[in-house]
Amino acid sequence: MSLQHRDLIVMCHPRLIREIVDSNCLKPLVERLVQRDQYDAYGLTPLNIFNITEGGDVDEAEKARRLLNILCTRDEHTFNRFKRAVADINQRGLIKILNSELPPYQQIANESTLLDASTTASSASLVDSKPACV
Repeated sequence: MSLQHRDLIVMCHPRLIREIVDSNCLKPLVERLVQRDQYDAYGLTPLNIFNITEGGDVDEAEKARRLLNILCTRDEHTFNRFKRAVADINQRGLIKILNSELPPYQQIANESTLLDASTTASSASLVDSKPACV
């Protein structure tokens, strides 16, 4: 993972953990990250999964913390896999957190951001348009 993306995850750590726990999305995230990508590589290995879930008395916040820490140690494509997993499960809270820190060209588009963009464009065209008859 690039230093820039690692720093972003570290900076957002508390908010990301809280959102993962509150939205109960750890399992779907892990399931997406276990799948092979277009490079035939895994986002998470079986050992990573074990390290995230080991210990029966570990709470969801600790598991989320472990997931984020492991992601920071993975290859350059990991952050994009994470963003794709978040988008795939349409986890709006995580999207909002990540988008608040990412430059516009790296932000995650989802249904609500696309809807907001089209609504804004429609509103702008209504404001800019002039009535045909006065």
